[in-house]
Formats: sequence, structure tokens, C-alpha cells
Amino acid sequence: MKITVGSAAVISVCTTMLSIVSSCVDHDYDLTKEIDKTISFGGEELTLPASSTSELRLSKVLDLDEGSSIKEAEYDNQYGSGIRKGDYVLVQDGEESNYNFNIARVEIKNMGRNQSETELPPFFNSGNVERIQVTMTQPTVNDIDISDDDVTDEIKTLQAAQSNIDIVFTVGYEVNALSTADFQGTCYIEKGYEAEFSEAWTLEIADSQTASYLEVFDNHKIRFTKQVGIEHNKPLMAHIRIVNVDFTKLPDGQGLYEVGHFRMNTQIHSMGNVSIMASEFPAMSTVVLDMVTKTEVLSATLMSVTGTFDPVINVDPTTFEITDIPDFLQNDGNNLDIDNPRFYINISNDSPLAVTLAARLEAFDNGNPEPLAEPVLIGAPATEEIVVAANGRTRICLSQKAVAEEGVQNIIVSNLTSLISSIPDCITISDVNVKAVQTPATITLGRSDAYSFTNDYEAIIPLAFGPELSFTYDDTEQDWDTDLEKYNFNEVKVTVVAVSTIPLTLTPDVEALDRDGNVMTSVTATVDGTVGGGSLDTPSRSNLVISIKSTGKNLDGLDGIRYKFTAVSDSESAGAVLNSAQSLRFEEIKLSVIGGVTIDLNDL
Repeated sequence: MKITVGSAAVISVCTTMLSIVSSCVDHDYDLTKEIDKTISFGGEELTLPASSTSELRLSKVLDLDEGSSIKEAEYDNQYGSGIRKGDYVLVQDGEESNYNFNIARVEIKNMGRNQSETELPPFFNSGNVERIQVTMTQPTVNDIDISDDDVTDEIKTLQAAQSNIDIVFTVGYEVNALSTADFQGTCYIEKGYEAEFSEAWTLEIADSQTASYLEVFDNHKIRFTKQVGIEHNKPLMAHIRIVNVDFTKLPDGQGLYEVGHFRMNTQIHSMGNVSIMASEFPAMSTVVLDMVTKTEVLSATLMSVTGTFDPVINVDPTTFEITDIPDFLQNDGNNLDIDNPRFYINISNDSPLAVTLAARLEAFDNGNPEPLAEPVLIGAPATEEIVVAANGRTRICLSQKAVAEEGVQNIIVSNLTSLISSIPDCITISDVNVKAVQTPATITLGRSDAYSFTNDYEAIIPLAFGPELSFTYDDTEQDWDTDLEKYNFNEVKVTVVAVSTIPLTLTPDVEALDRDGNVMTSVTATVDGTVGGGSLDTPSRSNLVISIKSTGKNLDGLDGIRYKFTAVSDSESAGAVLNSAQSLRFEEIKLSVIGGVTIDLNDL
């Protein structure tokens, strides 16, 4: 026996249909608790009064683990200017990398010796003087010539140097053949006797013995501070050190005149008053002496130099591991057109060299050696030149759009979003090329602790999408415990007002599943309409019509549904960041059963 369905049966069938619809929104929500069970029906159409669902918040859709790379901002501006509390940001630190360089001291290999003899004016013993003094009319001249053709090519030019160039300056005498008397006595260098070295040099006295009778003045000159005697065949040996060299004061062709090639050649001029005792040779005779001066460079080392450099700086590659991302964001075919991803490089540089940086960024999935997209190149010529300041810390932001942050060097990378269009498992930074800026700097050579650079990396990527966004979120609701095979119906229509504060356009779709998880051909579910993008301040309101039809005898075998939302951006919502408070809510749900419902009471 068959009869027209009573109100309780209608409620049962319609409630089942609504559970199909509500499953697309919130697994945990039982719509029957909200439905006004006072119903009216008649004719070919049975209608239930309007009802609503609770909010489905984005925080539930993402369902993030604590260790996920996607973080929810705990307060405004936590991850940069403009980020609000609740905004979702992909935050991941890269592996820190360290690198250093050291340029060895320059040890000049070729060091010459030089001797000069200068005839002094004659000493005439008139017999009525105790000491005879003459003034030199011409200086002694000595050459210093040092060179090396194997200087490190890490030094490109030289303007100045702190040096340790040790010179022995020897002063003695020989008796000239013009003398009318033999002389074996003491020759005295008088106070004020001077020797002038290159004006490019800064001198110091090398030992205390020499300092007892010599002083430096005008940086590049020495003079005797007291009278000093020189015995025959026992010359005076003064120890002088060149501690600074100004290569800009040397003639062309000197200093580092070519990469790898060094030479310094200059002259020392010395002159002053010299005396001998009259008692040491016969009266009315003449002694003619030759002043003999010698120079010998004992060692020549450049310890700190000012110039331009090209040190070898090796940088290890590094990796960003991106962890615990919701599966649906990594589905094949997704294009997560991130509006403005940001990668930060923080570099501590304790060297006096400013450097430029260039590198290759690539995205990979674990186990796949092939990158997911074309490499992204940073640094000149691919982008604006990246310059790391000397003696400090530089923060660099790589972004697709301009980012204004105080103290941050912003580099625009036009294809940066391609790295994360499908959210890879990792992003690598490799082929890092660091080059010194070719402006003069001062480097300490042969440091016991090398100059160091430390890089740390971080990705800060607000989940805001550009106009090319396309991804799907799907899920399955199965294992229903129902008696749907007892009911026959033609069609159920549900009209819904979808209220959304999510800044994406959502297109819903529904499929009916049997007990084996297969799509049923006898039951179809279609959705007409889309959910427009909204915001927390201005929710969108969109009309949807959901149609459920049975072409079979009844709903026997219906065991669940598969639902899917396809998300895209539009011009109004592009650039808005996803926020945990954003939600989707269905209001004004109206359900109509078209064609009546029939129940066989024999099956109850």
C-alpha cells in the first residue's frame, strides 16, 4: 500500500537533502537543529521555512599544524608593515651560511743593495786648530729598489700601505788618494747631518741604539741629534723602517703598476757637516775623505693596504624547507599567484669591503631532482645590483612588487612568484657569486682571524593572491547511516544566500557517492552561481541554487558526497591577505521538494 507522505517523512527526506548541502560547508554542523519543523506543503511542491548555517571560518579550512610554515599573525605588523592580526603568512627560515676571506701579507722577494761614495771637501791642518770641520757641497745618493712579479692577484690596485720595510743605512769613510797625509783616525758626523728618503714614505727608527743618535722629522727624513764618531773600517749602521707608503706620490710605473707586479725604486740623499781632529794627522798636511754610504733592505712586507681587491669568497648553497602545508594548496594544477612574496637576506659583513651579490633561486619537490619552474636569478644583470655594505649588517628584501621598509634594500624580482606557485617542498639558493665593489678600501693582510660574512635567510610570504590565482579545495563526506532507500522523490532545490568575507571568488561543485566511493549516475547534484569575494569589513552576498535529482526509484546506495570549491582572484580581491577570521556562511536557506515525496509505509 502506498500513500502520500506525511509531515514526519517529509522532514526526514528534506533533512537528508540538507545534510548533503551543508556538508559542502561544515562537517560538524547539523542543519536539522536550526530548521523550523513547522512546515506547509501541498500540490507539486513542498517548501520548508528559511534557515541558516554557522560560519565556516578559514582557520578550520586550513587546519594548520603547530609546525606548519604558514603562520597566523598574533598581532598587527608582526611580519611586516600592513600585516594584521590573524593574517596568514608563510614564514620560513633558511639555513644560515658563513663564508670568509683572507688575503696573505705581501712579502717582497727582490731586495737590492746599493753603495755610494762622495768626496768631501779637503781637511787642511793649519797647525793652530783643534778640530777641522767641512760642509758637504753635494749629497751622497743611494738607490733603494725592491720588486716582486708574483704578488697575489686578489689585490687589484694600491693607493697606500702600512709596511714593514727594514733598511740598514750605513755611513763610513775611505781615505781618498788626493790626501797628502795618512789618516786612520775618527771621522765625526756632526749634529744636524740629514738623510732624505722618498716623500712617499713614513719612517720610524727601528731600534733603541739607532734612536740614541737619530730622529725622524717631516715623516720621510732623518737627522743626527748629536755628534757621532766613525772609526776607520768600522762604519756606523743605522736601522730605519718604512712604516707607511703613499703610492700615489710615486712615479708612474711604481707600486702595483700591473696586477701581480710590484716595484718601488727611490733615492736617499744625505749630507751635512763632518769633522776630524787635527791631532790625528800632521800639521800643514791635507786629508781628503770619501763619505761612503750603503743601503740594504733586510725585509719588505706589506701588512695593511688601501686599494681595490678581488678576494676569493666561496659561499655554500642554502635551502628553505617548507613544511606542513595543507594538501589542497599543493594540488597539481594549482597556480598560487602570490601577490607579493618576500624573501629576506640578512648579511653581516665585518670586512671593510662592500660587495655585490648574485645568486640562483630554484623550487623543488622532495625526491625530484628537476626544478618545478625556471630558475629565478637575482643580482645584476638579472635585477638591480645587490650591494652589501662594508662593516655592518645589510637587510635585503626580494619582492615582486615594491616594498617600502626602513633600513631595507628592496630588489624587485619580476618572476619571483613562480617559485611558490605550487608551494614546493623546498627552495634552494645556489651559485652565489660575491664580488668586492671596486672602490678603495683598507684591508689588513694575513689576519689571524679571517674577514667573515654571515647570511641568514627568511621567507615572509603573506597569503595574498594575484589575478592569476587558481586552486581547488575538495573533501569527501561518506559512510552515512541513513534509510534513504525508503523514499522516492523527483527533485530537491535549495536556494542559498552565501555570505563571504573570504577575498576569493569560490565556485562550488557537488557529486553523489555510493558505498564504494564511486560517483553515482542516478543521483545528480548541481550548483548554479558563485560565491563572490568579500572582506571582513565588507562581506559579499551571493545567491546560489543547488539542485538534487534522482533518476532512479529512490536514493538506495547514496552513502556520501564529494564537494569541491574552485577559488580564483578578481580585480577587487587581488592582494588581500587571507585571515583566520574570514568565513563563509549560508543564510536564507530555502528548500523545496519538487513533485512530492512518496513513502511506502510497509518499509517502515
